[in-house]
Amino acid sequence: MLNIAHLSDLHLGYSQGRKKTSESGYNIRENDGYVAYSRVIDQIIDSDIDVVLIAGDMFHSPRPKNSTIQIPQEGLRKLSAAGMDIYIIAGNHDATDIKAEVPSSKLLHEPNSNIYSYSEPYVVREIHEGVYMHFISHHAFIDQEETMSEVKLIDGAINILATHGSVFDTNMNMILRTPNEPREVVIPEYIMEMPWDYTFM
Repeated sequence: MLNIAHLSDLHLGYSQGRKKTSESGYNIRENDGYVAYSRVIDQIIDSDIDVVLIAGDMFHSPRPKNSTIQIPQEGLRKLSAAGMDIYIIAGNHDATDIKAEVPSSKLLHEPNSNIYSYSEPYVVREIHEGVYMHFISHHAFIDQEETMSEVKLIDGAINILATHGSVFDTNMNMILRTPNEPREVVIPEYIMEMPWDYTFM
């Protein structure tokens, strides 16, 4: 049995308005995000979880403040200390379309602590015996048309798709996307129709 906790679109560092908390001095909306993140970390630790997946947009900006990096870093280290493997992929808010730039989520990569943050176009990892996760990152997607042709299932294994972006919904026969997010890449229909055992978006 493999238990996976799936998080996405945390958008840590997002702020709105001018009010600040009296204790931390953070913007109130920004602080709400940190409080929610901290509670989720504690809930995961209290659950029977083996693997944590953060499927993009850990940060709201490709250039977060130092404190915005430190807070999730501490949470991920708590998960690692509790014996979990953590996998993160870059979302459109974590990255720009410039290939040479490092996505903000990559700053959390600590393989010695079993915290893996992928910004490469396509990475496949065996996350448990016979279970392979296919990570499709959002970084520099403007140049990644070839990426999709590389996606291949592992024969005789459990194949899980983990990606960030809009998708073609084969049930509704339409693209599901956020209208005000023009940089969201559309995961092609043929990728979504592959016989995945599970999909995390």
